[in-house]
Formats: sequence, structure tokens, C-alpha cells
Amino acid sequence: MKLDEVAKLNKLLAGISGINIPLRIYIDNLHCPYLELEGEYILPPCSVLDGVGYDTAKQYLKEISRLVPELISGMQVLPFPRPKKDSSKLFLVQRIEGEQEFLLLIVLDVAHLGGIQNDKIVKKANQSQTISIRTNRIYFTSKIIPIEKIYIDKGNIVNFDGYEVTEWIEKQRKNVKQLETELENRIRPFSDLFDDADFSTQEKLIAEHLGINRENWRLGKVYSPIGIEHLCFSIRFLEARKQTILETWNMIRDSFWDGLTSNENLEKGVTIALHNYLSNFDSKLEYSQSDNPRWLITKRA
Repeated sequence: MKLDEVAKLNKLLAGISGINIPLRIYIDNLHCPYLELEGEYILPPCSVLDGVGYDTAKQYLKEISRLVPELISGMQVLPFPRPKKDSSKLFLVQRIEGEQEFLLLIVLDVAHLGGIQNDKIVKKANQSQTISIRTNRIYFTSKIIPIEKIYIDKGNIVNFDGYEVTEWIEKQRKNVKQLETELENRIRPFSDLFDDADFSTQEKLIAEHLGINRENWRLGKVYSPIGIEHLCFSIRFLEARKQTILETWNMIRDSFWDGLTSNENLEKGVTIALHNYLSNFDSKLEYSQSDNPRWLITKRA
């Protein structure tokens, strides 16, 4: 998108207020999180070739702003997807300043995923545009990543350089004997630039270093709270309120970052805040209308 278009969308986001309608958070059978709303909205069509453009983004944000204002209020639109292959997704960002800067990313999938009943179709797909439907789902991911540099033009965030994980992985893998063989066989070259690269082994290594296990993360393989996004560390949040994400981050920031940047065995207590937060979550297996398994995410108050 052009900068003037991004500025208009950012102005729209800055003016959003209100509270979320009732909703639940699910993980589907492909391990993708989504919000299931007690209300529907129109998922607009987007370009098959160019992905989410200005008109689609504007319509989409207006639609969901009345349903989940607490998730997107005050965010900014990144002018282009990261990576480029995710052209059907809309990237919302917010800077988190400090000695080490971080970036909150909320990624919204504008393309329809899965089957649909005929009475939910607003406009059928064609050669140039995806289908438009009525739906009560918002597919999303929310995460925080460390950044080395952020690029701002006239008050709008236009790009960023992430704090890359490559060097850390190479250092840490030498200290984890039980994963040496697996890493040697499976670690992918970072020159792949995350185009369908499999980072599951690296994510496993990071989780083990932080002491994340079934005792403090009961979702297990249903969804990982730690990831590699844009070739850098990320912590993922199953939350539908931006303020909750930021408040949680303030509590666990030192626990997460000190744990990651320590090259030695972690001292007891370094990651307590992170473990305490993760242990609040659980899941319950359910089945969708199409008989696919899905997991309802529950959280202790």
C-alpha cells in the first residue's frame, strides 16, 4: 500500500474505541488460532494477485472494529506483508520502546479459510478476487518480537529490522547434547528467508532453554507460545485485548528476554514470571460443525 493510504488506515485505527463483543478463542486442526464471535461480519474479497489492498483493508477494519475494538485500536498498518508470500494477511504493528525495543504484531487473515455454507456467501470468488462471506471467525496471531531498528515516515511505521535468532541458535545448539543429532539433520539454512522453512526444531530448542514444558504449558503441541518470526524470537499471545497483551508483556518482559539472552544455564527463578503466565492456559477438545477437531482455549482469571 502507498504511504498516504497507510496514513488513512492508521487514522481510522486511532479513532476506534469501545469493548469487544463476547467471544471465544480457538485453535483449529491446523494449529491456527481464531476468535469465534457472538456476531457476524462481512469478510471482504481481496485481490488474488496483489492480496490485501487499501479498499479491502479499509472495509475489513471497519467491519471488525465494531466487534473487537480492543484488539486493534491504536495499532498501525504495515504497508506490506512480512513475508511477502502472506499477501492475504493484514499486519498491524505497535512500537514498544525501551533499552531493547520490541514490536507488537497482530496479524489478521483476510482470506477465507475452509468451507462455507451457501447462505453465508456474499460474493463468489472469481479469477481476480477471493470469496466474500459472512462469518463469525477472525483468524489472527498476536506476538511480540525484539527489533534492532524501526523505520518511521511521517509518524507511520513502514518497516523494521528484527533481532535475528541465527547467532543464538548456533551458540545454544552446541550446549544441548540431546538435540545435536536432530539439529544437524533438520536445521534449515537461514538463507531460506522463512519461505516455508520449518523452524520447529529451533523453536523446541528455545522452549527448552526457557524451561517451557507440560508442567507450565498444558497446551503442548496444540500451539507453541514461542516462535521464530521474521528470523527473530517471538512470544505469542492467545489474547483478544491489546491492553492485556501489553500489561502481560510488562510483567514477563524481563523473564522472557533475560532467559533468551543468557548463554549459560538459567539461574533458578529467572523465568518464573513467564512460567506463571503460561500456566494459566488450558485447552478443551471440541469439534466444529464440519467435524474437524478444534481446541477451546481457557484461561484462569
